[in-house]
Amino acid sequence: MFKGFYTIFRKEVIDNLRDRRTLTTMSVSIVIGPLLMFGFLWFAEKSIKEETDLVSGAPIELPVIGAELAPNLIGFLEQNNVRILPPPVNPQAAIASGDQRIVLEITPAFVSAFESGQSAPLRLMYDSSISGLARVGFETTRRLLQQYSGVVGALRLQARGISPQVV
Repeated sequence: MFKGFYTIFRKEVIDNLRDRRTLTTMSVSIVIGPLLMFGFLWFAEKSIKEETDLVSGAPIELPVIGAELAPNLIGFLEQNNVRILPPPVNPQAAIASGDQRIVLEITPAFVSAFESGQSAPLRLMYDSSISGLARVGFETTRRLLQQYSGVVGALRLQARGISPQVV
């Protein structure tokens, strides 16, 4: 049985070596395959390196609309390695064109809700089509805003005489 398998295998290999089209395809795939893999890995490594530079200590650049309305929030963000920038003229266009990744908007409704002890709305604009490590700045900013919310909530509970640990 093994002898029959070997005979057919040898015949097919010899036939394939005689066929010029098979040799051309095989030669091209031997050269192009590794080149494509190298190109893909180089591009992926470059993209990941650019995005992880953001995580490795470089401050997040965050344009803020209405920064003067929430000085405590701005101070909290600056303490957590966020560099506050002036807002673009048209935030949606800046995000769509890729000039900005994220823009935070603080509205007057935030101030009135915050002062009355209610949930204060913020608007964090970003390009939702980005994925993976490209979302690092957005996810970090969102996490910081949630942290600030937690700190404010704990302080409000303490002001009312309730221990935050109870919650």
